[in-house]
Amino acid sequence: MAKVRQNCDERRKRNKAKAKQPAASTEWGEVFQAIGQPSFILKPDFSIIACNKAFAGLMGKPAEYFIGKKCSEVLHGKKNAPEDCPMEKLRKSGGFETAEMEAETLGRTFLVSCTPVLNKAGTLQRIIHIANDITAHKQMERKIRESEESFRILLENLPDGVFAHDLDGRIVQVNKRACTMTGYTRQELTSMTVGDIDEESITRKDRETIWNRLKKGDSFLLVNATHRRKDGSRYPAEIRINSVTLNNRPVMLALVQDVTERKQDEEKLRIYQEQLKSLSAELSYAEERERRRIAIGIHDNIGQKLAMAKLNLQFTKDSPLDRRALSAIDNACKMMDEIIEDAHSLIFDLSNPILYEVGLEDAIHSFMKNAIQDKGGPNCKFVSAGGKINLDDDTKVVLFKAVRELLVNTFKYAGAKNIKVGFLQHGNEVEITVEDDGAGFDTSKLGLPSEKKGRFGLFNIRERIEYMGGCLKIESRPGKGTRVVMTAPMKKSE
Repeated sequence: MAKVRQNCDERRKRNKAKAKQPAASTEWGEVFQAIGQPSFILKPDFSIIACNKAFAGLMGKPAEYFIGKKCSEVLHGKKNAPEDCPMEKLRKSGGFETAEMEAETLGRTFLVSCTPVLNKAGTLQRIIHIANDITAHKQMERKIRESEESFRILLENLPDGVFAHDLDGRIVQVNKRACTMTGYTRQELTSMTVGDIDEESITRKDRETIWNRLKKGDSFLLVNATHRRKDGSRYPAEIRINSVTLNNRPVMLALVQDVTERKQDEEKLRIYQEQLKSLSAELSYAEERERRRIAIGIHDNIGQKLAMAKLNLQFTKDSPLDRRALSAIDNACKMMDEIIEDAHSLIFDLSNPILYEVGLEDAIHSFMKNAIQDKGGPNCKFVSAGGKINLDDDTKVVLFKAVRELLVNTFKYAGAKNIKVGFLQHGNEVEITVEDDGAGFDTSKLGLPSEKKGRFGLFNIRERIEYMGGCLKIESRPGKGTRVVMTAPMKKSE
């Protein structure tokens, strides 16, 4: 009886299990159809026995159309499985396989996962094939690779050397030009620090400050440095520094130019300019000396002869002459006076004798009174601190012409009511200040020579004074007058 009862219990359990199988099969089918990725089930020979809605929707045909077809035909348009097919690998390995595959019939890329279904004996019965569409991801990867390749080509062909280094100064990336400039290989440079090639390398704290400042909005930092090559030679470098983030860490990106040729050209230009200044100064000195010689000649020869001729005419007036002769002599004497006065003016125009015979201060004081104030110009005031300043002729000429140019410009253009000129001696230097209460001007517009409102004169004055070792400072604002300070080294006359 017990054995009969046991058999009955086992029969009832089997019947219950059979009753549950349709429900389980229905539930699994619903899950299979609900999978969002295109999925299908294959036999070991790769023929399709079931596919879900996602797959049918992707292919644009009903699920029944694909039953019995090989997946290679449906997805790849081929009779045989393509190379690196994950199902071929699964059939050999007996385990889960995955691979990226191109579906030629769809023109899309999928990440395919294949899961084996084995019986109790371990024999392959079915293959579950699930495809995840990664076309957009692969297109993005391709664009990134193309962009990276374009950037690499651009970077490698830049005319500037590119050095990327972290905030500790370790070089992490360079381009071909950087290797050419320094003589190091790429591998050598990326094992070095900035301090190995830059003689004025800064600290990490300084780099952090620069990096943060650039991140906040400064476009780039321009610096000049001296770099060392592998052979020990040095070259001047102009560096443009920017801040970037590379692999999630702050990096300084430096674009370096070897400016050796530019520096050499600048030095040549500087030498040419110095030579030109020297030539201009010597020509000016030679001109002034010739003017002085002519002025002395007019004074000593023509002037004295005219004075003697007038004296002789006046002596003849003491002789018995008729009224007509006396009148002619008087007219001749008046004409002589005019000629002598013209000669005197010509002498001052050619070369101010007061400058040589009395001194610079008296020459300027005389010019202020006679050529500016007495001609309807502004009120002039002359101040000299200390005793008489003794200077050589060339220095006196340059300073006198400079002050005269400033006074004439003020008279013509400034509309000033008052002008003040001050003399002061500082050790071995003489300082002359010219101030006015005129219209003033914007000093930022000073620079290259311009004939507008005497600016060529200011440019010329600056060049002449700087050539002789002095300097010129100009302080002015529109409507606030002008103050010019000239300083020159004292070379005492012999």
